[in-house]
Amino acid sequence: RSPDAHFFVEARYNGTQTVGISPDYSELSKLTDIWLHPKQGTDGAMAMAMGHVVLREFFLDRQVEYFRDYARRFTDLPMLVRLVERDGRMVPDRYLRASDFADSLGTPEHAEWKTVGFDADGRPVVPHGSIGFRWPGKDSADAKKWNLEEKDAGGVDIRLQLSAIDARDAALDVAFPCFAGGDGGG
Repeated sequence: RSPDAHFFVEARYNGTQTVGISPDYSELSKLTDIWLHPKQGTDGAMAMAMGHVVLREFFLDRQVEYFRDYARRFTDLPMLVRLVERDGRMVPDRYLRASDFADSLGTPEHAEWKTVGFDADGRPVVPHGSIGFRWPGKDSADAKKWNLEEKDAGGVDIRLQLSAIDARDAALDVAFPCFAGGDGGG
């Protein structure tokens, strides 16, 4: 992207090594230290493989605190996903929302747009900053402030959990879609 080009040039000037991923030898490719040129149409598989390696090496095989903290604070990994039964198997449906709870977890305005996670004590909370905080409401003093923060909807500091596996009653097998054809695995 042309608007970002100066950041790229500055990073290279400061000694950063760069990798270009493009099936053709593009303008970007000639400026990089390493050029990866996957076959056209395989870039999605390559991105998935790169994500797999990152998750395997920094989250599953060993716990890297920097990665765990980043994932907890800046990604949707701590958000809860609703499971439904289809064809005798449990499959992921959508994110759990504040509107799925009887009292909307104390955040009735735009509750259908507010995601839910577990705090350090295992209680369901609505972290401040999901898209449900985007629109102004009659009770909203800080409308349009929707950066994800380590606070609940009431402004109380929270620390979201990345997993509830240690506090579980039971574990379920979950079937995920298989985009390579076949029956979808399990």
